[in-house]
Amino acid sequence: MKTGRGMMEVGCEAPVDVGPGDIVEILAGTSQRISNHGEVDLVFLCVCLPRFTPDGYESLETD
Repeated sequence: MKTGRGMMEVGCEAPVDVGPGDIVEILAGTSQRISNHGEVDLVFLCVCLPRFTPDGYESLETD
């Protein structure tokens, strides 16, 4: 079950509000980030094609 609301960032596009039932297409090689902006846990389904591999992950977070 998908629950919660979040802010989705894809590439250099402006962040968009997302929630249950929303679909966001992200092309391979495009940076992306999602953060919880609701009162409940953000739970979402991610389908990756080509499949996700850890060596393709690069954290964009700064400490």
